[in-house]
Amino acid sequence: MSSSLLDRIRHSTASKLTASYGFLYIASSLFLFVIAYMLLANVVRAQDQKLLTEKLNEYGYIERTKGVGALIEFIRRDNEEDTEPDYFVRILDPARRELLTIAPPGWSAVPKEELDTQAAEGVKWYLWEQPGLGGGVYEFSSRKLASGAFLIVGGDVKQREELLAEFQRIFLGITITVVVIGVGVGAVLANRTLAPIRDLISTVNSIGRGSMAARVPTRGTDDELDELASLFNSMLERISLLIQGMRDALDNVAHDLRTPLTRAKAVVETALQSNLSKQGLREALMDIAEENERIRTTLNTLMDISEAETGTMHLSLERVDVAGLIEESAEIYEYLAQEKGIILVPDSSPGLYAVADAGRVRQVLANLLDNALKYSKPGGQVFVTGWNEDGQVRVLVRDEGEGIPGEDIPRIFERLYRGDKSRSHRGLGLGLSLVKAVLKAHGGDIQVTSEVGKGSEFVFSLPGVGQPAG
Repeated sequence: MSSSLLDRIRHSTASKLTASYGFLYIASSLFLFVIAYMLLANVVRAQDQKLLTEKLNEYGYIERTKGVGALIEFIRRDNEEDTEPDYFVRILDPARRELLTIAPPGWSAVPKEELDTQAAEGVKWYLWEQPGLGGGVYEFSSRKLASGAFLIVGGDVKQREELLAEFQRIFLGITITVVVIGVGVGAVLANRTLAPIRDLISTVNSIGRGSMAARVPTRGTDDELDELASLFNSMLERISLLIQGMRDALDNVAHDLRTPLTRAKAVVETALQSNLSKQGLREALMDIAEENERIRTTLNTLMDISEAETGTMHLSLERVDVAGLIEESAEIYEYLAQEKGIILVPDSSPGLYAVADAGRVRQVLANLLDNALKYSKPGGQVFVTGWNEDGQVRVLVRDEGEGIPGEDIPRIFERLYRGDKSRSHRGLGLGLSLVKAVLKAHGGDIQVTSEVGKGSEFVFSLPGVGQPAG
């Protein structure tokens, strides 16, 4: 394995997480094992030490009540009755001269001088292990008696130490197992933890190769990484929507600007090739200016639609009197209605307030009223009505005009779409697209019902005061 690969592994996040998880798991497990062993050792040792302490108390009581001689006599008589004594007993006078020593068989190697020194120094417990393989293990306890003599009592604790040694070997085996499991568990946890990050990296690489349809898979865990994946996917959706909006805008611009540019070119060529009078040149310039204005209007409308559809349109949201906007729009279009012999009927409930951009709402009303008057017959009526419903402001624009064929209704909000009947009327085919996009940006909506020969009815909604705006 090359050094560069080892460096990558060592510095990878997965390796660091594996090491961290493994260390925490191993350290916590070993801590628990050490605590368990210490508790076990203390319990076992305390049991043996309790027996020695009881023996010391018994001998101390005899010495305190009957004297050292009686104690020695008691121990000798007890030893004669028990052919194999269980305890080591040694008594020294205050000058550390031996008065009595009784030892079970096999205790001959016990370092008596060292025991005497430990007793004189007041060491309460002393553990001694006989050198050599299979040697004994002994524990001693000493006490200074009332007469100033020293009493030393010892017991064989080899079985206890062998038991504890066996537990040590078991714990060592468990420790090795814990280390292996800790590393394995750490690797699994690190792999599961970093799986969303790897998915994110894979998705970014796919996007870098040009696949804008790639998305980060979510696992439904509702944790921070899953939330990050969801936010990243939302960002990708927004970017895709922006890119698609740009492409559609460019396609629409290319499609819709071809006609006015061709007309303007034709006017210029005609003016150059013909010997026009001053009035003729003036009319030609006016035609070119009209086509240029048509181009400017188309571009502005397309940009407004793209901004609204992609969520980047700036809206100055405020408390807007929709009833006042309806009256204002009706006054503006009243002259056009009278010119065409159409009756314009505004009707709004009082207290009709919405959270909206007043300028954009005027734009919506202007497009709907313009369409209604454009496709109405002389002598007909156009109604503009507003009311509150379910916390929203609703506005109806109804005409008694030509109506919209059923097959055209699903497509009337598409950019540049114009039905067969509408082609006889001058227009860009962008008005209803702009209306829907602006309402969507506000968090509103629009529905249409129509019947050929009887007219059309558009109803749009806006968030009322106290309702969240889009």
